[in-house]
Amino acid sequence: MIEKKLDPKNKEYIEKIRHKIERLSRRALGQLSIGNFKKVKNLIDNVDYLIESLPLPLPKEVLESISRFYTLKGNLYFYKGDLNLGKEFQQKALSYAKKINNNNVIALALNNLAMCYRNMGDLQQAITAIEQALLFLDKINDKPLKNHHFIAFLDTALSISLLMNNLERAKRHLSMMDQIINEDKNTAKKKEIQIMYKLSKAKILKFNPRAQNIVTAEKLLREIIEDEVVDIGITFEAFLNLYDLYLIELRNTGDREILNQLKPFLEQLLDLAEEKQSYSLLAEVFLLHAKMHLLEFKFNEANRFLIQAQRIAEKRNLNQLVKKISKQQEYLRNNIEIWKGMKESEVSFSDRIKIVQLEEQIQDMLNNRMLLTARITEGKISVHKERKICLVCKGEVERFNIYICPECNSIYCQNCAQALVDLENLCWSCNASIDPSRPIKPYDKEDNMEISPNKDRDTPKKFE
Repeated sequence: MIEKKLDPKNKEYIEKIRHKIERLSRRALGQLSIGNFKKVKNLIDNVDYLIESLPLPLPKEVLESISRFYTLKGNLYFYKGDLNLGKEFQQKALSYAKKINNNNVIALALNNLAMCYRNMGDLQQAITAIEQALLFLDKINDKPLKNHHFIAFLDTALSISLLMNNLERAKRHLSMMDQIINEDKNTAKKKEIQIMYKLSKAKILKFNPRAQNIVTAEKLLREIIEDEVVDIGITFEAFLNLYDLYLIELRNTGDREILNQLKPFLEQLLDLAEEKQSYSLLAEVFLLHAKMHLLEFKFNEANRFLIQAQRIAEKRNLNQLVKKISKQQEYLRNNIEIWKGMKESEVSFSDRIKIVQLEEQIQDMLNNRMLLTARITEGKISVHKERKICLVCKGEVERFNIYICPECNSIYCQNCAQALVDLENLCWSCNASIDPSRPIKPYDKEDNMEISPNKDRDTPKKFE
């Protein structure tokens, strides 16, 4: 098909359309990197229309542009949580790239497919895809580009191998990283490569839980966290792995002091999410806060963090997160009396951690780190009094969509203010009434949270 001669008029038209496809794809990629899914979808729809308008046969350059576009389209659906559509478009990108023997796009599509399969739980397909990606990547002539991608792809392969409990294969992937870094000094000097290598090494040490390995893993993870943020995704993953180390120790020992050591990590993650304008991450961290407070039987505080997570997710149209948080709010309402019974019977931390599924959420966040660390276009979050930032959902408040507490001047958007009126009718800063015409439900430090009727005090279902 590619070898056939093109009509000169068609050739000129096709080249014009190709440039439009590439321009719109670059814009969509930029919007995807800041989490603006609605804008990405509009741009992608425009590209789809352009592709349909192209006359056949298509030259090699156009097929390359289309193949790259389908990797982008697959990533959109992956980030939105539609793994089946994400996989479908990565396979489509792979098909186009193979027609023109473009090893770079073939490797990229296979890497993306590996992440889809990993999140779908098909680890065998995931490891097959990423190892094929490495083989095609090795055929690329651009050495700096190849080596940079190699390190990132090897980290993906290493993580999948650890999920499959295959430590030896993960070590081989780390050894391949070593080889690239030792042979290519320019790659070794790159800060991003250095911290990615540290993170990969820490993950392997963490997997083999000997005391010395855990100490070394913790040291490496702390070095990444305390260093400047070169890649928010890597710093975020280091935070979660360090958090997970402490969580495992808490589960095994039941030492309450470890719980106190975990809390600063959550505060640092919140600061990171706010600084980088990552609202998906912000909502997930509030969800973690809710579960941590539930562990301590602080039911009202857990509920407040769930509300905050939900309002953030709703405001940014993060529909998968909205559903997830709503399910957990329903869980808390339906199981609150059971949890109060667990408080009276002093159920162990180990059992509570299993029920709230903290470790499962950490793994889920690690799998979705690219989505969670996407930025949003609303501009950097700052002190709410300077830019009129809602105390609950962290969004910027417009002039006709604002409620200001008359007692302490705290700012809320109208939707969040109404949600608080329905919940407890109290300002979260000063506990003043938001709507004086409505009764208040005082925030109770003893957590006498309203419960659903007719619930038994049996062992609750898992927090999912």
